[in-house]
Amino acid sequence: MRFSPRINLLIAVVATAALLTSCSSSATSASSTHSSTTSTSTASAVGTTTELTAATNQNLGTIVTDQSGFTLYRFEKDTTDPPASNCDGQCAETWPPALVGPSGLAGVKLDDVSSSAIGVVTRADGTKQLTVAGHPVYRYAGDKAPGQTNGQDVGSTWFAITPTGDKALSDGAAQLNLAQSNALGTVVTDGDGFTLYRFNKDSNKPPTSNCSGQCAITWPPAIITTSTITTSGIDQALVGTITRADGSKQLTLDGWPLYEYTGDLSAGETNGQGVDGTWYAVTPTGAKNTTVLSTQSGTSSAPSASASAGYSSGY
Repeated sequence: MRFSPRINLLIAVVATAALLTSCSSSATSASSTHSSTTSTSTASAVGTTTELTAATNQNLGTIVTDQSGFTLYRFEKDTTDPPASNCDGQCAETWPPALVGPSGLAGVKLDDVSSSAIGVVTRADGTKQLTVAGHPVYRYAGDKAPGQTNGQDVGSTWFAITPTGDKALSDGAAQLNLAQSNALGTVVTDGDGFTLYRFNKDSNKPPTSNCSGQCAITWPPAIITTSTITTSGIDQALVGTITRADGSKQLTLDGWPLYEYTGDLSAGETNGQGVDGTWYAVTPTGAKNTTVLSTQSGTSSAPSASASAGYSSGY
């Protein structure tokens, strides 16, 4: 089970730290079910929404996705009576609204989503945005592949939306496991086998995260929304949490805050190892794995260090 946002244990880089602040959504959580699909969709690439599907997510239950399988979200600062969006400008670059085309609702196919729940709202720029039970819906620029839910619980104001308009809630225990990497040996992973990393610019005495804003988009903190943390092969006494600026709880190992990497698109990848000389897979004791890779392992679609590290302006 993934960390919510991904946990249950938890993007295209298109925003700055100021951008996220303007959305009132600190990107300090990114809970998702990763997919091996290597889509690189960004806010600017999102067009009109032509289909709404009720899809099953292993962490969140039934949620609404668009025609490409991307998760749709609701914003707690929007209103439903009357329906109105309060995310525009730079916010809408990070959270692209799900728009309808010239044919309106007639051009939107519904798959197990009730037509009575679907509507539209006119945005400030005159475009028409889809609503579910009155809630304007959005994609998240941080979701790089269908099935991901990196936007879940971001800033405690963004949530995947259900077919009835409710916000999806994560369920289950956070998990920390061990896995054998061909490149790195034994590494710590989340419940779905995704590698967890630590950041040289953090500290463990006291436990402190120095990755926020843009950095936390590229390196989603392993946020938990449950009091239960299960471990396999890891000393439970080394496992803890810290409270981030937005109030969310981030997992730590021997005091080091833990993160995932958006360049890892499937379980077992270690594309984040050694990025910018500051990011390293974490060992079962919380130490950093110092193995030097001649090239980054995994898919060729992983963001490069210079293009995706993103933390230079994020903290």
